[in-house]
Amino acid sequence: MEIVDAFVRLGWSFRKDSAGSICLCVSRDGEVLEAIYQFKKTLNCEILSLSLGCCSDEFDEIAEKIYGKKRSRLYLSQEEIKKSSEIIGVEDVLFLDKEAKAWWAAQDNGLQIKKWSERVASGGLNQLMHVSALAFLGDFNRLMDYRESFINGKSPYFVPMITEEMLARAVDVAVYRA
Repeated sequence: MEIVDAFVRLGWSFRKDSAGSICLCVSRDGEVLEAIYQFKKTLNCEILSLSLGCCSDEFDEIAEKIYGKKRSRLYLSQEEIKKSSEIIGVEDVLFLDKEAKAWWAAQDNGLQIKKWSERVASGGLNQLMHVSALAFLGDFNRLMDYRESFINGKSPYFVPMITEEMLARAVDVAVYRA
C-alpha cells in the first residue's frame, strides 16, 4: 500500500473495482483519468504499470441513460505506462504520475467522441460507445435510422446487447442535445 499512498499524496483517489483490482482516479472539470494499478515482482526487478483510461462525466451519464442502468465508466481513450526498477520507490511513482497526467493532458475527449461516432464498431461495448457518441453529438437522424432497422427486423450491425429500447433512449437524448 506504500505505493498507493504515494499516489494518494499526489492527488489520486483509489478504490478496488469489482474484480479486486486497485483503481486510481483523478479528475478535473468533468474529465476523469482512471488507472488500473498493477505491481509485479520478478527475480531481477519490480514492475509498476498503470493501465490508463480517459473518460468524461457527461459522456458517461449519457451512456448510462442509454444503457438503462448503472455501469462502469467508458474510456474514450486508453494507454498503458510502465516503470521497472530494482526496487520501485517514490521517484518511480513521481515519474508515472507525471507521465500519466501528461498523457491525460494531451487527450481530446471531443475528438475521441467524434471518432467513436464515425464508425459502427464490433462488439457490444464498442457499439454502446458508438451509439452514445451519436447521442452526445445530437445525431438523431442516424440513430433514428438504426432504430427503424430494428423495428423492421433488420439490425445487421448490432450485437444483441444493443436493443431497440436503447436506441429509443439514444434518439431522445440526441433530440434533446441537438
